[in-house]
Amino acid sequence: YGANLCFTPMIHSRLFQENERYRAKFLCDNTPPEDRPLIAQLCGPDPYILLKTAKEIAPFVDGIDLNCGCPQGIARRGLYGAFLLEEEDLLLSIVQTLVHHLPDTPVSVKVRLLPDVPIEKSIELYTKLVDCGASMLTIHGRTRHQTNYRTGPADWNAIRQ
Repeated sequence: YGANLCFTPMIHSRLFQENERYRAKFLCDNTPPEDRPLIAQLCGPDPYILLKTAKEIAPFVDGIDLNCGCPQGIARRGLYGAFLLEEEDLLLSIVQTLVHHLPDTPVSVKVRLLPDVPIEKSIELYTKLVDCGASMLTIHGRTRHQTNYRTGPADWNAIRQ
C-alpha cells in the first residue's frame, strides 16, 4: 500500500514466551521487504519478559514499540496498554530496560492522554519517556475512557502541545 512505516499487531510478551504457536505467528521472521520499515508493537507489565521478547524479535524488525494505548478490559486486568500509563515508575523502568539492553534498536512508545488530569500531566510523563530514551512517541489524542460509543473526537489541541 506504499506505507512509510508499518507496525505489527499488538504482541503480548508473556504469551510470546509461553505459547509456541503464538510465538511462531508473531516472530516477524518472514516479513516481506515491502512491509519495511516494521516496528514490533509489544505489550506487558514485566520489564524482563518484555526484554526477552524484544530481543528475540529485534533481529527481524526495525524498532520495538511499547503499546500503552490499548484501553480494553483485558489490558486493565493484565496491567498493560493504556493502564500502564498510570503506573509511572513501572512504565519508566520498562522503557529504561528496553533502551539500555537494545542499544541498536529504536524503542518507541504508543500513548494515550492520561484520564482525569490536566494535559500538563500527560506532557510531563511524555517528557520522562523521552528522557528514558524513547526514540519516538505516538500520541493517541484520547484517554482510555474514550472507547466504543464514548470515543468522541481526538483532542488535537492536546496533541499540538
